[in-house]
Amino acid sequence: RFVPTFPNARYMFVRREYERWDTRRSDHRVVDYNVGNFERSVLPVMEAGLAELVNDRHRLSPSVSIEPAYGHTAGHSMLHLVSQAEEAYFSGDVFHHPLQFLDPTVHFPGCDNLEDAIATRRRVVALCAERNALIIPAHFPTPHAGWVRRQNGAITFVPMD
Repeated sequence: RFVPTFPNARYMFVRREYERWDTRRSDHRVVDYNVGNFERSVLPVMEAGLAELVNDRHRLSPSVSIEPAYGHTAGHSMLHLVSQAEEAYFSGDVFHHPLQFLDPTVHFPGCDNLEDAIATRRRVVALCAERNALIIPAHFPTPHAGWVRRQNGAITFVPMD
């Protein structure tokens, strides 16, 4: 049985996302490649009393907040970091490939709601370009992060060095 690795840590789960994956619910939608993950990785943390369910928008500290990024799943969220006038978004599963910056309609299987996923990709691209924010998607190969730039009306992705 899984035992939480960090017994002194506090875990924050977005309530909407937690409920989406809770296999004990009658409305749970099975995703083949995630079978067993909730029971092995999330439920033991909850049962140990180490987790807190938070709202879709939640401030963890003056510099770090959780923000909604719906589409991939019903409660998908991302972390927003602000430090000394610099910003970064840890976007999780919003993007699976840099092509999705250029064309947010490029689809890789696995979205609960494709229309919301596309809208979220468009919103995050615009946000990052406007704010010059570093974006750190979960699934990109090296380099794992970069900037979205708008040049002559076109979007480009500039990877970190």
